[in-house]
Parts: sequence; C-alpha cells; structure tokens
Amino acid sequence: GITADAIDATLIADDAISEEHLDATAITGHTALAEAPADTDEFLISDGGVLKRLDASHIGGGGLTFISHTNQTSDVSDVNIDNIFTTSHDSYIVIIRRFIPATDNKNMRMQIRTGGSSGSDLSGSQYDYAAVGRTEADASKTFGGDDQGQFFLTDDGENSEQIGGSSAHLTIHTDHSDSSGSTMTFHGTVKSNDNSNNLQAFMVAGQYADTTSNNTATGLRFFAGSGNVSKITVTVFGVNKS
Repeated sequence: GITADAIDATLIADDAISEEHLDATAITGHTALAEAPADTDEFLISDGGVLKRLDASHIGGGGLTFISHTNQTSDVSDVNIDNIFTTSHDSYIVIIRRFIPATDNKNMRMQIRTGGSSGSDLSGSQYDYAAVGRTEADASKTFGGDDQGQFFLTDDGENSEQIGGSSAHLTIHTDHSDSSGSTMTFHGTVKSNDNSNNLQAFMVAGQYADTTSNNTATGLRFFAGSGNVSKITVTVFGVNKS
C-alpha cells in the first residue's frame, strides 16, 4: 500500500485533480470566516475554463458599501460617529432608524465633525437648512435656518418609544475628491411627532456653506435640542463610484 503522505506534488500530473477527487470536506473541514470577507480575501473561480483567483473587492456587492452601525441605548449628551466620510466615497446613505430624546418635545439636531478618528465638532455658523412637510391632520408645516451652528432635522421630538421617536433617511454628499467643492450637502425625508403625538413628515435639505479645502467633513454628531439622547440607531453606507 501507499504510506501516509507518500504522494506529493512531484507525483501528481498537471491537470490530474478533477471533481471526482474532491470531497465537500475540502471546504467544510476548514474554519468558517463568519463575517463579510475583506477586500483582499480571495476566491477561486473558473474564468472560461481557466482557474483564477479573485479578490473579494471585485465581487458584485451592489452600489453600496457598509461603513458603520451605531446603536446607543442609554442616556448620553450626544453621539459622535467619526471617520465615516473618506476619499473612498463622495456620497453616502445615512439611515437614522430612531432618535429618542430623554426630554419630551426636543428636536433632533446634527453637526459635522472633522479630523477623522479623533474628530472634533465643526461649530461654525455656516449651517443652512430647510424643510417642508405635512401633519397627519393634512396641515402644511415648515422649518428652516440660515447661518446656524447646526442642522435641525426635526422641529419637534416626541420621546415616546411606542411611536418610534423620530427617524430619517438622508443622502449626504461630501466633496472629498474636489477640494473646491462643498464641505457637505444633504437631502432626505424625516418622520417625527409633535408634542401631542401627531405624526409629521418632512422633506429636508441642508448645506454647510464652505469648501472641503477649508473644512473636510469626516463624521457626524447627533444631539437633542436640550437634554440627553436616550436612544439612537444610525447606519451609514457609502455609495460606490463604480
């Protein structure tokens, strides 16, 4: 008989290993990755009958790249999400699943942060925003601000968890690839409730009126009109350029 490990690469002819020589344990016998593969992880594929390796970065993952998920569930003065805006993307989708202020009827506010992973608040008075919407009673409602110190995403902020607090779906643009472009612009939709629990829906937009060369956005800060934030859940995706 053949002793263990007697067959090595020098004794196997080229192209001699086919499907009948492979068992599923060639895959299942190895440790599971148990997470999304890194861009440099590799797959083995057949490209027109020729075996090639393929970096995970080339696998069709759609138009979005997951960047960050934050789920704050206890009272804090604010929530900072740093190092989410980089040169890898110029546009982002930010989903705020819930925002619940500790104090009833306090609105949701957002500031830009700069400086990457060791970020700081951009507190200049160049925040402009406008929103138009309607209430559940079919009444029109608007709010806005010019040359402010932060963006208002809602004008009220009911803190009842039963109705989900406030939520938002924002498209954010940061011109990292153009130093003369805007530090940040955004638009999106927002759900909130007034201090009587009446539903409100808004279309909202905003801009920071400065250039990326002067102030480069790298993160976001969320906070309430006053008091603490009890709960907030934020997910960030980058919009792929190709």
